[in-house]
Amino acid sequence: MPADLRQHVRYPEDAFRVQAQQYLVYHMKDPRVFYNKEDSWRIPNEIARGEEIPMDPYYIIMTFPGEEDPEFVMIQPYIPEGRQNMIGWLAARSDPPNYGTLKAFRFSKQRLTFGPMQIESRIDQDADISQQITLWSQAGSSVIRGNLLAIPIDDTIIYIEPLFLESREQGSLPELKRVILVHGDRVTMQPSLDRALAVQAGAARPEAVSPDTGLSQAELERAQTLYDEAQAALERGDFETYAQKITALGELLEASESQRSTRSETRSISSVRPNLASRAYRVA
Repeated sequence: MPADLRQHVRYPEDAFRVQAQQYLVYHMKDPRVFYNKEDSWRIPNEIARGEEIPMDPYYIIMTFPGEEDPEFVMIQPYIPEGRQNMIGWLAARSDPPNYGTLKAFRFSKQRLTFGPMQIESRIDQDADISQQITLWSQAGSSVIRGNLLAIPIDDTIIYIEPLFLESREQGSLPELKRVILVHGDRVTMQPSLDRALAVQAGAARPEAVSPDTGLSQAELERAQTLYDEAQAALERGDFETYAQKITALGELLEASESQRSTRSETRSISSVRPNLASRAYRVA
């Protein structure tokens, strides 16, 4: 296959759906656990166009934990049977020399990682988002919540959900109006993804130290630099550099969240959870 054509090859979605479905039970390696289905997984649901539907696999550009180069992959998140927290995800690789291979990750059971429907609930409970959606609905438009994307960045998951407005007039097309971004216990809705990332990282805030982000002045400046570099790379079509900068921005978010969690647990009477600083997932 010519090299310029090989760059555009992607893992087939139909094949991946079958493999992802089989992995719901075949990730169990202990015969007794497998026989009793003690650790069965299932594909999570999401809210799209007002309905609760199974979460489809999707293509993204991401960097695998422990690696440096971003890749074009298709991923499928998983949750445990009977629960809603994220337990792991399966990725199909499309870039050479790893085309055609699968990679599975499991999140630590000692650390709660929110699943898609838990994130949907957090969005529903956000007063500012609910108020804005109500206003748009009263203005004669239909509010459409797009597909929720769970994007792994190092030790964390960033959730992104687009929000569309569609006029009730016949023949109208949906218009992307806002992007909702959820990271940890923080929810923000902004006009664009870049703006949402900047707000979450603190780069869009003018004050030296923000109580909401917990970032110092140096961290704010670093976040602003990463955001500007990512935006510049995106504008010139350099998606590899864009992915690297967004990954670094995610690492900064994760470090800030870990510091706040540590300070909060230190102040509490209860003891610190074991393995708090350990990685959130491991290679299956």
